[in-house]
Amino acid sequence: MKNKLILYDGDCIICNRFIDFVIKNDKRNDYYIIDNSKETISFLHKYNIEVKDVDSIIVIDDNRVLYYSDAVIEIVCDVKYKKFIYFKHVPIFLRNFLYKLFAKNRKKFQRNECALPSKEKLNKILSVKKDSDKLDKILS
Repeated sequence: MKNKLILYDGDCIICNRFIDFVIKNDKRNDYYIIDNSKETISFLHKYNIEVKDVDSIIVIDDNRVLYYSDAVIEIVCDVKYKKFIYFKHVPIFLRNFLYKLFAKNRKKFQRNECALPSKEKLNKILSVKKDSDKLDKILS
């Protein structure tokens, strides 16, 4: 798989801001984004990609599935800050505990706002219903 797929919570402002960061900094156009929905997870089963239904950003790269802090570290290192890899030295149980704690409380940190997506963002965000052909190419 040349491209990587990010599954995220489209209803979360913080997740949306993270996706904005990815799109802005993904100079090689490696990443495509799709919502973390039951429909998406079901679609991925067609490619024998087993994805847990979890409250996390998820990265799929060559049938390798990353969750929680591993997914965030992979993305941030890949698109902008290579030295972010040093967070891998923190034990995974601690990284994921902090990730899950933040994720559980993230809606407390956000304001009610809605920004219109840019053209660049619209080209990167996929939908199972509308973009199944493009997803087929990414996942094949």
